[in-house]
Amino acid sequence: MILWNLSPEEADFQGLEKVLEAKDWKSADEKTRAIIIVLATRKNFFQRAVGRIVPESKLYNLDDLARIDCKDIRLIDSLWGEYSQGKFGWGIQQKIWQSLPKPETPYEIDALIERYREFTQQVGWRDERGHTRMIFDITAPTGHLPSQDWTAEDQNWKPLRYDYFKMRTMFNRVNQCGN
Repeated sequence: MILWNLSPEEADFQGLEKVLEAKDWKSADEKTRAIIIVLATRKNFFQRAVGRIVPESKLYNLDDLARIDCKDIRLIDSLWGEYSQGKFGWGIQQKIWQSLPKPETPYEIDALIERYREFTQQVGWRDERGHTRMIFDITAPTGHLPSQDWTAEDQNWKPLRYDYFKMRTMFNRVNQCGN
């Protein structure tokens, strides 16, 4: 996936709130993705992306994602929760995530991927056949938004494994931030 260049000033929280208030769930999802990328790349942005288009996978790594400031995580999550009446947000997603059975060993890749698949089905991101389906409406399943688009990678090698680790990193960060 190719990403346009974003500057650190483009972490547009007011814009996110505006589209959430308008119940424009698709735009809110897109703005959330852009904000996460900006926040994850803030420290290394100019080293990695100035003046050129780079693949998203090269913009940031799991350590960058884990260093997003708690106030930013809490703000994004509270905006989603407030404007969806508690139906959407990372805090809700994290509760769903934690309710799923954990692999017996932390490095059992197939079990980790299965947990991720089960999560994506429960929040309605994928159907039972694995097809992606996004619903940008309040009628979507609980935890459906924000989507996993900020984790999605166009990779030929086990993309679900990479998505799993990004999702787990974000939920660990949400937990550390007290959501």
